[in-house]
Amino acid sequence: MDVQEKQRVEKLLSYKILDTAPDQELDELTRIASLILETPISLISLLDGQRQWFKSKFGLEVSQTPKEDSLCKEAIKQPKEVLVVPDARKDARFMNSNLVTGSPNIRFYAGAPLVTTDGYALGTLCVIDSKPRNLSASQKQGLQMLAQKVVDFIESRYVIDHQQKKIAAFADRIESLANSAPGMLFQFTMNQSKEITFEFMSEGISEFFPSLDRKTFLENRNSITEFMHPDDVPGLIACMYSAYERLQGWSYEYRTGKTSGNIAWHEVRANPKLIAPGVVRWYGTVQDITDRKEYEETLEEIAFDISHVLRRPVTTTMGLASWVKESKDLQVEDIQFIMKSIGDVADELDVYTKFLNETYTDKKRLYQQRSKMV
Repeated sequence: MDVQEKQRVEKLLSYKILDTAPDQELDELTRIASLILETPISLISLLDGQRQWFKSKFGLEVSQTPKEDSLCKEAIKQPKEVLVVPDARKDARFMNSNLVTGSPNIRFYAGAPLVTTDGYALGTLCVIDSKPRNLSASQKQGLQMLAQKVVDFIESRYVIDHQQKKIAAFADRIESLANSAPGMLFQFTMNQSKEITFEFMSEGISEFFPSLDRKTFLENRNSITEFMHPDDVPGLIACMYSAYERLQGWSYEYRTGKTSGNIAWHEVRANPKLIAPGVVRWYGTVQDITDRKEYEETLEEIAFDISHVLRRPVTTTMGLASWVKESKDLQVEDIQFIMKSIGDVADELDVYTKFLNETYTDKKRLYQQRSKMV
């Protein structure tokens, strides 16, 4: 096999069309060729290194024949011409071919090369008859036009398949990134009837709801609300509906679980995109904010302790200070009382301070342990 023929075969193989199932569009073109040229046989023949394989056939049972017996191997040598053989028995190139001396007993043959946009002849669209005959100039032109339609189909399908593979690879990459992102990513649409259809949910859902898989979630839009604290469901729905009407982003904090022993806090955020009249697509995330909520509660406890538990000793100290400042004639008994009161306040503050320190140190240790587990 010379270099040029090797390149031609490699081009054919790159289309990945050999040994594929029939295509209705190509079968129709093959049928049209037989109808307009009035031949009992028409073929879309593709030639690799050893055979001619028929991608489409009309009037012939076999699906391939050896390349050495084919008439198409000669047709592709002149890519811009239609090879016409009026009577193969009288043509020295073909008279000894098994396809001429035996079935299908080829006499008349006409083949229009299937030439790609970069000049490679993959095979032919050919018509065959068991009787000698010829073609007119307009019939040759018609056969060439049909051959170009075959090439257009092959190249278009190749481009589409190639793009689909790129899209699939890109989608797989995006999904992998989404599944690696912290928390949970989602996408859903809402129509004018407020019906929700989930289209995507990252694998992060298993971290939030171990008993709920993605398939179940996508098939049942109520899956998450079933795990939510019932008091928070109406607020979430109202928040989504309001954001839909205003076409604006929204966020909502909700609890999961129905008892205080297994409560967790989540925050959901989403941004909209109007994809059709009355149809909004939401892109969003869900994050576990339990630690943040507990931290906020701790700060509230500290504020409460400062404003309530520590108020009395601080007030007492301020009162004593004011007494000292305003008194012009303090007696020994007064000073002794003040000193004792200051000591009592100091002891009380010391007890409260140690208690607060131990409490918040324990909580800090708990948060650190939880962080290591995550």
